[in-house]
Amino acid sequence: GGGGEDVGSGWQLTPDRLEAYREVFEGVPRQDPNFLSAEEAREVLERSGLPHPELAHIWGMADADADGRLSLPEFACAMHLVAGRRGGLELPTSLPPELAASLAAVAPQPPSESPSSAAGLADDGGPIVPSQDDVQSYHTLFASLDIQCSGRLGPNEVQDLLERSEVPPADAAPPPQM
Repeated sequence: GGGGEDVGSGWQLTPDRLEAYREVFEGVPRQDPNFLSAEEAREVLERSGLPHPELAHIWGMADADADGRLSLPEFACAMHLVAGRRGGLELPTSLPPELAASLAAVAPQPPSESPSSAAGLADDGGPIVPSQDDVQSYHTLFASLDIQCSGRLGPNEVQDLLERSEVPPADAAPPPQM
């Protein structure tokens, strides 16, 4: 390979790797077609031969919404972290931003049925689905605010973000305690 290209930290997910992870995901017998349960994913991840504490850390980073199961993008993330670790890379303390960004690009986007849902107004009462560009910018913004790389934002970071946003202070305030 030629020198000089910036490969970042080595955690970028290439389309061909993603396709390979998708094939593994599709090949795992599972209850829910869209998710692998912890038990279903554990079998695949344990084949890596990595020690359990490392696998637990990988799961914690990959299960982005902490729902105890992995969607395809989350599974691809876990597999990529496993592959990188087996290839000699040190595990990061939190999900690398370039891997989070490549995940956002993978997330399946349901087709938008009505023009109003594109504007963020779900007129059918259903969930509001952000565009891939929105998700990418949210991931980038989050990564820039997550100074400790903990995968969480504290009250100070959130307050700073809300103060810079266009959200009226009354809407950004926590609900009154009952």
